[in-house]
Amino acid sequence: MKQTLKSVRALAATLITLGSLAGGANAATLTFGNTKLFPASGYTESGFIVTATTEFNAISDAADSGFSSHYFTYQGQGSTTTASIALISGESFDFQSVDIGLGEFANASFTDITFLGTLAGGGTLTTTFTNVSAVQNVVLNWTGVTSVKVSGSDDPAFDNVSVTAVPEPSSAIIAGLGLLSLAARRRRLK
Repeated sequence: MKQTLKSVRALAATLITLGSLAGGANAATLTFGNTKLFPASGYTESGFIVTATTEFNAISDAADSGFSSHYFTYQGQGSTTTASIALISGESFDFQSVDIGLGEFANASFTDITFLGTLAGGGTLTTTFTNVSAVQNVVLNWTGVTSVKVSGSDDPAFDNVSVTAVPEPSSAIIAGLGLLSLAARRRRLK
């Protein structure tokens, strides 16, 4: 009986260790590299993909924009356009913060930028920033989203997207929990 209890405790400790390793989060900041690309549709970085609904999208350099580095911009030429941020794997992630501003090809002196997050369990989150003219960092702290759509009216732009990929639990952990349950049941039967 003491040996079984020791075995169960050892198994539990192993599962906790595996869980912390496999279930850990993978934080990243999307900075859009150091190359000016046009068009930048399908841009990938750190396991994430950024796409836009317009062919007028680019990764621009920071010259005269107020951004600290290259940034993603997409011009709608008077109509609302959308960019989408998602994990290539399709899994959920956390969306912490992002720098937003006006791209270099804007016709107006400001833009409105809306974020729409699709939650993994269903439902959405939305936030709008109006009259954005200068670059600013905004904090959203959204958890468990499968995609974030960023829309704006006149050349919205963003950079330094702080995201965290949250991996699904590994099958080894689930199998280990099953073994732990069987060991506990066996102990009760004796």
